[in-house]
Amino acid sequence: MHYRSSRNIFFLAIIVLAVLLGIVPSSASANGKWYLRAFGVWVDPDLDFRTTNDDGDDIRADTDGGFGLGISGEYRFSQRFGVELGIFRANPDVNLHYQFNLLPLSFETSDDLAMTPISLGLNIHLLPPDKRADLYVAPLFAYVRYSDLSFEVSETLEVAGMPILIEDTLEVSVDNDVAYGAALGIDVPISLGPWAISGTVRYLWTDLDVTEPEGDRESMGFNSLIATLGIRYSF
Repeated sequence: MHYRSSRNIFFLAIIVLAVLLGIVPSSASANGKWYLRAFGVWVDPDLDFRTTNDDGDDIRADTDGGFGLGISGEYRFSQRFGVELGIFRANPDVNLHYQFNLLPLSFETSDDLAMTPISLGLNIHLLPPDKRADLYVAPLFAYVRYSDLSFEVSETLEVAGMPILIEDTLEVSVDNDVAYGAALGIDVPISLGPWAISGTVRYLWTDLDVTEPEGDRESMGFNSLIATLGIRYSF
């Protein structure tokens, strides 16, 4: 896909930055420190899918963002680097727009998609440990679990002056996916204790691979902008 080259350049830049930061001396040690984070999530997927089936019907799909909750744990094994394992669950809506070619009928329906990424990232801490705020960037990998979709249709079509009710349910199977991403985060201590306010912005490159009841398969980009806000506890 067209985004892969820019994504590879981004990860190469992150690796170069990590090497440069790793050789910069720091006055304080953060070795062996744990950070636990709990946060609320807002997910805004970028889905704009259009196709035409064999009957000439026009089919479109898009999304609305959704809220969720998540947790993560980071082990900071050096002054600059930490490994973070995290998981969250959010429920963005998937909207289906269907326009029949041979009938004067169209419908719109939606269903919420349970999206659960399990991510592993390398946090690169950009500021010296003696600074109050902790700013970091991270490349990350994720295994994304998706729920299946169920679209319910209930529309009335008028034929020869008589209303005809059309009711149906479209079940769509969604495959899980392996994804890549990047994060920018900041932790701001609340006091001299172990608590801090934690916020991140992530971008996840992932696909939505679906199978219709007839066995037809479609793959569409489902790249997601993810914002989190919560608390951090360190020890």
